[in-house]
Amino acid sequence: MLHLPCYFALNPMSRFTHLFVLFSLLALLGGCTALQKDAHLLNNVTYSSVLEVPFTAPTEVLAYGEDTQQKVWYWQANPSQSMQGVVVMVHGGCWLSQFDITHTQGMASALADEGYAVWNIEYRRSGNGGQWPVALEDIRLGIAALNQQKGNEIDLSNISILGHSAGGHLGMLAAGDINALRLPSNSRIQVLGLAPIVDISAYAMGNNSCQSAAPAFMGGTVSEQAAKYEAANVLNVSFDEKLMVYSLAGGQDTIVPPNFTFHPQAQSRVIEQAGHFDWIHPDTHAFKLVLSLLEQ
Repeated sequence: MLHLPCYFALNPMSRFTHLFVLFSLLALLGGCTALQKDAHLLNNVTYSSVLEVPFTAPTEVLAYGEDTQQKVWYWQANPSQSMQGVVVMVHGGCWLSQFDITHTQGMASALADEGYAVWNIEYRRSGNGGQWPVALEDIRLGIAALNQQKGNEIDLSNISILGHSAGGHLGMLAAGDINALRLPSNSRIQVLGLAPIVDISAYAMGNNSCQSAAPAFMGGTVSEQAAKYEAANVLNVSFDEKLMVYSLAGGQDTIVPPNFTFHPQAQSRVIEQAGHFDWIHPDTHAFKLVLSLLEQ
């Protein structure tokens, strides 16, 4: 059996070339095993296990708008650690109101323990007034509030925008207009999409539970709302050349399979053994990869 590390990198290239390389490499990595030093880490965790991750309560809950959903849960960086930077988090949940910010508390707490200040944004979603483009507008407002509310308190020289699943879709879209986020001009900014729904037009054609939620979020099918889907498709975003953009995917992800996550300007990473929720669980190989990219 061939033993290789459980993630590999793909350099930016055309979407179709990405797909060919992806499936070729997944076939090659069928026997991939965890590195021995990481044997205690998990793969392909469930949503319920994410809910069981221990966490500390946020340091503050701040408003960035008048709606009850327009809140930021802020975790101060662990004072016993050196300050590593700021992580802006955008949670997923298929754009649906029934999946709120609470399932990311474990990840936010873990990042704070590592020395990151965490700016975790709640926003309106399908079912509570957050259909397209309201959710994206909320994310932009929530990110802009970081400098407005914390610019005089914490170091904003190193900022990472991190979004999971539908939150990856919204976070990457927001980063496509970096000037609208009103972050300091001297900030070093990177963007991490964790199982991000990049190609929403193709994604909405599918029939899993999350794919089926896309038309409700967009106000119709792709054929009914072609202009909206074009505006909401991250494939149509051209990122500022100063941004470092990553798209991370799990080979076992059946909710957002890797072929929906590629962007020609993003550096792609695929962990063959990872599932959809590994990225937001602190005890996984996937989370270790996230930490390593944040540290760069």
